[in-house]
Order: sequence, then structure tokens, then C-alpha cells
Amino acid sequence: MRHLFFVFIGGMILSLFFSCKKDSEKPPAPPRPPIDFTVSNSWECDIDGTHYTGTIDSSFLKFSGSATIIDTILFCTGTSIDKNANIQFELWINRTGWGHDSIQITTGGNRFTFDTCGKNYWICGNNEGSLIFKIDGFTGTKIKGRFYGAVRNFTGSGALDLNVTNGQISFDLGSGKNELKNFTCIVDNTNFGGYVKYARQISNTLIFDGFSFTGDSIFQMMIRTGSNLKAGTFQSRKGEVGFRIWRPSFYPFFVNDTLGNLSVTIDAVYGNVVEGRFSGTSQQGAPYPEKQVSDGKFRCRVKYYQAQQDSISKWGFSENNGSTLYNIYGGNVFNGIKHQNGSRYLLTINGESDNSLSNFKIVLSSTSPISTGLYQNGSSTNLIDSFYFRSPLVNYFTEDFRSGAYCQIDSLDNEKVVGRIYGSISLRLSPFATTPADVLKSFFRAKF
Repeated sequence: MRHLFFVFIGGMILSLFFSCKKDSEKPPAPPRPPIDFTVSNSWECDIDGTHYTGTIDSSFLKFSGSATIIDTILFCTGTSIDKNANIQFELWINRTGWGHDSIQITTGGNRFTFDTCGKNYWICGNNEGSLIFKIDGFTGTKIKGRFYGAVRNFTGSGALDLNVTNGQISFDLGSGKNELKNFTCIVDNTNFGGYVKYARQISNTLIFDGFSFTGDSIFQMMIRTGSNLKAGTFQSRKGEVGFRIWRPSFYPFFVNDTLGNLSVTIDAVYGNVVEGRFSGTSQQGAPYPEKQVSDGKFRCRVKYYQAQQDSISKWGFSENNGSTLYNIYGGNVFNGIKHQNGSRYLLTINGESDNSLSNFKIVLSSTSPISTGLYQNGSSTNLIDSFYFRSPLVNYFTEDFRSGAYCQIDSLDNEKVVGRIYGSISLRLSPFATTPADVLKSFFRAKF
């Protein structure tokens, strides 16, 4: 009996051994497919108690890393319902070594940007702020999640942390066309892309500003189109185009009248939506070599655009100063008037822009009848009595103590006068401070 008992126990052990071995040789179960869900292609959040909500405009995935360490980077941008705010995420989803559903946006290449189309914007990333993004669903074609924490508010009075609560977002990847605001180009074989946060028409010039998708740069392009947005080609060397990309402490790409050579073509205007392309060269500064700019494209909506009748008689100038750098302005000329005051002969040119919200004026005087030639401030014979351009945003003018402003009349007859201004004028920075501004390219044409 004892012998049979040991035989029975041995058989049970062998049976259990072979049974376990058989189970271990079974192929592993296939991974479960991600659970599907619906998305709204929208976002919302509260920032310091103020509620914001909007739509997703564009989103895409990018793969980064080496053959052994690969990460999935998600980019997306959105616009608020009232079109006054923009939101942007850059999320490294499959971070090697700690991949999970909670992402600390503060570090690790993750970024969050929120702006309200003004000078101020809120960010999280690069050790600024403390925002957390929780992934609630991710199928590879769609994503949804929540975000909360604090963002850093960059203002002129210092950086402050603002609380973010009730953040939610869900969208289809690789889609979203609710708002047209993209900007891309290639500079010396390096891709640059971002979104246009704000576009407006100021003094005959289309100006749009934006952030790069990577969050490390801001950009601005200026195109003097005239009173109306219209298709056409515009050249930086003619004072019609300005372009700059800024990274903290320097401008790696810069174009004005003398640096770089950029050609911009506006292909189409649909109401207040502008679509175009550009190419040429940019330059960081005179000592640096030019950089090739190619395959540039942009689309943007111009806020508060009001069409205005273009006059045949026009004025325009571009200037460079040490405070606001390069700027371009233009407008219509109402008239030119020749008159006399005592022993002085005068020519007055009156103009405007921004639907008459901005004023442009030149007054020249001479001891003899006004003729072609050079006029300048401080002169006793051919004098610039006054020159100014005043708008709700800027104030340019000549000052007697700041010599070096010149006006050249190139042609003059009984019907019209054509000329230009150049040299040093003043830009008012505050009620008690001005800075010199060098006028580079300019023109005016007035009918009597």
C-alpha cells in the first residue's frame, strides 16, 4: 500500500509539471485594442475663474529620437469661440522609461501656451508653471484628456502664476480646420512652423504675429498691401515687407529694407482671410551670412478688418529704431496745397490711414517758390516746417534738436507733387521720452 501511495503522489507531481509546461508554451494573448470613444474637437478650461472654450484648429503627431529611444510628440492648436484667444499643446506621450497617462507639462519638452491676442500670454514648460495633463483615451487617431495646475503669466509687471481648473480637450488627430492660422517655411533646410495668434491691418499694412509649434520662438510678418487686402506680390527691398523670428535674447532671422531680400505673394483674399506664400533670404545682422528662406506659406484671419477705398495719391514709409525695431506704414493722401505766409512759400500735404483714425502731414517752406530739390529740418532756406504721423498706436514727428530729417521733391507741376522723406525722425515712447527712428524707404504723391 505504501508503495502504491508513493506511485500515486509521483504521478500527480508529473502531471502537474507537464500541465504547467504546456500552459507556458501557449502563445501570448494579443493586446487588447484601445477602447473607442467619441470626441468633440473642442477644448475648455477656467483660468483664475474665467471660463474659456473653443475649437481645435489643427493637430498632428511627430516622431522624435534615435533607433533605440523613440517618442511620440503631439502638437495641437485651438481658438476660442469668440476668436480672441489661442491655445497650444506640445505633449511627449510615450516618454521612454516612465510612460503612463499623467504628463508633467512643466519639463521634458512638454509645452502649453495660451494667449488672448494681446501682448500677454500664459505658458507652462521649461520649468515655468506646473500643469498636469491626464490622458483619458488615446487610440492613435483620437485623444481626450484633462489638464489642471498653474500657468505662468508673462506681463510687463512681472511673472505671476494663475490657476487652471476644469481643463478638458478631445479631438481627432491630423484634422481640424475650424480656424485658418498656420505659418510654415524652410530656413536653410530647417523646417519652421507655427500658428498665427493675431492678424490685423494697421496703416495699410497687414501684420500678423504668432508662436512656433515648439514654443521657443515668436514671429512677425508685415506686408504693406494698401488700404484693402488684395492679391499681389510685395518686396522687402521696396519697403513693403518685414519679417522676423525672435528667440530669447536674439533674432536668428530678420528681414527689412536692407537686411535680407524677401518676396511675398498674396494669392487670395476671402473676406478677411488671407492666403499667401513667400521666399528669398533673411539675415541675422550685417556681419552674418544670408539664410535661404523657401516654401513659405501662411493663412490667417484679419481681425476687425474694414475695407477702405484706395486713393491714387498715397504715402508710405518704413523705419528702424532701437525700441520697436522695424515698422511699415502707409495711407491715402487727401490733397497737396501750395500757399504763402508772409515771405515764406509753403507746401502742405495732408493724408490719413485706418479709416481716418491716423493722420499724416508734411509742411515744407522756402524763401522762394516751392520747387524740386532737398528740404531739411533746421534749414533757413528750404525747411521741413513739420512732419508727423499719428495713430492710436504710434506718434512720429520731426524735432528741431534732432537734425538729419530730409524731404526730397522729385517732381512738381501744376497738378501733382511726388517726393520722399528719409533720415532721422523721432518716435514718441512716452509723454517725456522719444527715440530716433531712421526712415529707410518712403514715398508720397499728392494732387493739387
